[in-house]
Amino acid sequence: MVLSFSSRGKPHAAIGDAQTGKVMIWDLLSNTKMRTLQVVEANELAEPSTTPLSIVLSPDGERLATLNNDLTVETWVVDTGKKLLEFPGPAVLDTSGLHFRPDGKWLLIADCTGQL
Repeated sequence: MVLSFSSRGKPHAAIGDAQTGKVMIWDLLSNTKMRTLQVVEANELAEPSTTPLSIVLSPDGERLATLNNDLTVETWVVDTGKKLLEFPGPAVLDTSGLHFRPDGKWLLIADCTGQL
């Protein structure tokens, strides 16, 4: 299980479950579940290399980024559940290397090789 919180704007919490490939998004003001995103399809879960390892919400709570075991990164729109992008992630898996810039407009991805 992995967790992430937005820090301003729309206060949300994201809870990711590697066993199901789902991320639940909660509105912290109303204490209600907004949506559940299936970030890894159920048929891909048999392959441990595809499970989500890290999730991060943008500070404004509008975007979610996931880092998967297969070293891919995906970005999502929280309000609609729409996947925006999927692209290669870091060369070396580092679950602490996924961060949004404070304005939420850029996603930074670092890896253990020191590359940004």
